[in-house]
Amino acid sequence: MTHESFLAASVLDEDGATARAIVSGVTESRERRYFTRVQYYNPQDATVQGLSTIKQLQKERRPTTPQWQELHRILLKQPSVVQVRADITEEVETAMNAATNGVEAAPPVKIPPGKPCALRWVDMPDPPSPQRPPFITQRRVVDIDDPRAPSILADNKFKAESDLIEESYCWWLEGIEYCLTRVFMIPPNTDPTAPQQIPNLATLEPVGNIWILYVRAKVDSSPAATMPDRVKQAQAQLVQVREQFKGVFDFPAYDRRCHDTRAQVSKGG
Repeated sequence: MTHESFLAASVLDEDGATARAIVSGVTESRERRYFTRVQYYNPQDATVQGLSTIKQLQKERRPTTPQWQELHRILLKQPSVVQVRADITEEVETAMNAATNGVEAAPPVKIPPGKPCALRWVDMPDPPSPQRPPFITQRRVVDIDDPRAPSILADNKFKAESDLIEESYCWWLEGIEYCLTRVFMIPPNTDPTAPQQIPNLATLEPVGNIWILYVRAKVDSSPAATMPDRVKQAQAQLVQVREQFKGVFDFPAYDRRCHDTRAQVSKGG
């Protein structure tokens, strides 16, 4: 499990290029552009606690087995919405580069079968604390790199209920990740003959008129004895970053409920 602390600032769409130039200058590094498909899965049946297939997953003894066990313990206490994330940068760029004859001729993005993906669970952020600045959001994260994640979730009565693409520009400096992100919603696929393709981004509009600049610090929970000190050190770095960007980006305090991942499901689905 990872403990993530982050800052978040909104950036108007027309200011996106300027924001990228500023972050590149501060980090003294080149940006990296990514496209990530993110599918949100919601549990459908409150009578199913945790992962009903956990015993089978335990028998397999794969490298990811401990992480599935950890997720099972979490879901026993609180049903949650989880993500399945896949890096589709190559596929999106190939399709966008082929859109040379206008939007009408833009080919779809084809996702190859067996595309590597990862499950991500993020906890609802911790409540405000006098030990942490209010503008820093802190939460627990579990990532499971397992291409079987969609089928395992389906076996456990989870259903994909929303589908989107994140376009991100990323930089790293001294263990801190800077990520400027915007989102494109993918409409429901009405073509059952083409389950492995999604629309070309040239045909989609980003959600809202903003980018979000995230500045993240991640601390592994192991070893547990030193974790609190390492979290404090990471958050001290974020305070310094916020001060460095003062007057350029506004990193306000957010209501933690806007990051609530708890699922509300009824008995029997």
